[in-house]
Amino acid sequence: RAPAPPGAASAPGAASAPGAASEPEAASAPEDGSAPEAASAPEAAWPAPPAAEVESSVFLVDGLWPAREVSPGEPRRRSPLENAPGYQPPGDPEAESVITGRRRVGPIDIPFSGGARTATNLAKIVLDALALEEAETLQLIRLTFPEFRDICWPEFPQSRPATNIEAEDAWGFLNRSSVTGISRGLSDWGGRAYEFIGLDIGEGFSRYAHFNLYKGVRIRARDEAGRIVEIPIARTFIERDGVWKIYGYKE
Repeated sequence: RAPAPPGAASAPGAASAPGAASEPEAASAPEDGSAPEAASAPEAAWPAPPAAEVESSVFLVDGLWPAREVSPGEPRRRSPLENAPGYQPPGDPEAESVITGRRRVGPIDIPFSGGARTATNLAKIVLDALALEEAETLQLIRLTFPEFRDICWPEFPQSRPATNIEAEDAWGFLNRSSVTGISRGLSDWGGRAYEFIGLDIGEGFSRYAHFNLYKGVRIRARDEAGRIVEIPIARTFIERDGVWKIYGYKE
């Protein structure tokens, strides 16, 4: 069983952050890459949710940012041919891993290289790299192909023999999406200074044996004009043994 995410506390009974107040609706990046519209009240702080509204399946990343635990699996799908005479199910002894979202794997002793020690610090690196328009920095904090191949891929159901999918194939899709995401992110958000406010982990996190994935991440920040913005380019964070990296950038 995978340990709870480092820095993540069980949310029930958690107190709201001191001085937290409601914040204006965040501005999103327009499709043409121009600056987001100003929010109505730029001085608001990032609020912690009331303890009564947080369920036991919600954890506080870095003790601050709520993330709901979700299953990485998919609903069971039945073939319309199952009731046909002579139907034989395909040979897939690990088909159940699609439902659970995880394959069973043995010990892995490979550490992550680089990265950040908290999700907050990782988000701040992203903001600094955007401000300085440093595509190289955004690449350096990404999961590497060897890390994906040796740590993540063996646990994903897509890696089971029945699929005939290789790690290189899956990485090709992830890499192309991230390279495009970095380029678009710099176009939409680059060249402006940002003050970090908080993290919104909109799609929750999934726990694996050797890592945790945090999906639908948006970085909330205040720009130079005092506007509160949501920056969605670092869509998925990954954490292993207390080291945080970007799993994938939003295309």
